Amino acid sequence: MNSRFFWGLATSSCQIEGAFKEDGKVLSIWDVANEYIKNNESPHVACDFFHKYKEDIKLFKQLGINSFRLSISWCRVIKENGEVNQKGLNFYNSVINELIQNNIEPLVTLYHWDLPLWIHNLGGWESEEIIPLFRKYAEICAKEFGDRVTYWYVFNEPQQFLSNGYFEGGSAPFLKKTAEIARISLICMKAHKQAVEAIRKFSKNKAKIGIALATAIFIPKSDSLEDIEKAKQKTFVGPGKLYNAWYSDPLIGNLPISLNKDQQIKESDLKDIYSPLDFVGINYYGPSWDEEYKPLRERRSSMGWNIDERGMYWVCKYYFQRYNLPILISENGTAENDIPIEDKVHDINRIDFVKNHIQYMMKAKNEGVDVIGYLYWSALDNFEWCEGYYPRFGMIYVDYKNQKRILKDSALEFKKIIERN
Repeated sequence: MNSRFFWGLATSSCQIEGAFKEDGKVLSIWDVANEYIKNNESPHVACDFFHKYKEDIKLFKQLGINSFRLSISWCRVIKENGEVNQKGLNFYNSVINELIQNNIEPLVTLYHWDLPLWIHNLGGWESEEIIPLFRKYAEICAKEFGDRVTYWYVFNEPQQFLSNGYFEGGSAPFLKKTAEIARISLICMKAHKQAVEAIRKFSKNKAKIGIALATAIFIPKSDSLEDIEKAKQKTFVGPGKLYNAWYSDPLIGNLPISLNKDQQIKESDLKDIYSPLDFVGINYYGPSWDEEYKPLRERRSSMGWNIDERGMYWVCKYYFQRYNLPILISENGTAENDIPIEDKVHDINRIDFVKNHIQYMMKAKNEGVDVIGYLYWSALDNFEWCEGYYPRFGMIYVDYKNQKRILKDSALEFKKIIERN
């Protein structure tokens, strides 16, 4: 499928671009979410990638990466009346061309959570009206960028933007429509299929399409076949109502609906949901745990997230066995309390994190899992949703007062890893 291995960095439009009202961009649901965000912060400026993308791509090239995952902002390319915003398309054309000129392949996500506010006001993901709007958006992007972009993600982590945004209320648009989450998710899944079909139809390149999934996985408590199977089963069909398989099976695998415990998605719905994909994007940060879980070491990120690199091995194995599609690690990273000292950032915990996770990814690859790439999250320190600007995930430090960039030690170490392939 892919002659080379993708070594790269990942980002999203809302988290790095800034320029929230420039060149015809309309507001997103995150642009008006200040009251929900720590310190009343917003993505209005972020890393100012909108103005600094050439400078940033030069830094990316220094690291030797061959791929860069970016997302298109729906808000930047479609106006409130539904018309195309050519200035927004021009910006992404410039970014994509700059990447290609630097021998970096663009991997494009269509939807990374920044829903246009005007579409939210029409009902957003709660209304079937969004389905043709999303298809049209996908069609425009495929026509505009599909001569240079081969790899596409339709959604980033539908589990997260649906369950956090519409079920738990912890993420924009901060709703708790508990009784309606199945209906809302079904609308989202139907929109996904329409977008996949539009990309395939209108791309000049032979498109490779996937989805980036949040992966809450369980690590087996021992190497016994029984414990491995038990952990895999918990990963896909439990615990809780919104389990992994319920989101991913209909979109990726078209598997028997018997796994769908509450019959929230009916067999008859599959024809409107399922469209074959080419790869599975895995976003892995750390494992789920229960009373049986024994951590490898007691470590947490500055976000308080549990760190256990063994999960990287198991997530690759589980998803490859279930869906039999190539695995692309679309996000893997850690937030640390990075402090520059004389224009250097000695982020030894991140170096340890990256080396260990890549080691376990390669273990899975060497055992026959078709892993085609590793993208570290994130390229830059950035706007981290409701956590604001405190968490620093980047390999490149950003001083938000003056937008100065500093390559962290982890970036230089990542360069060595890439050189060794």
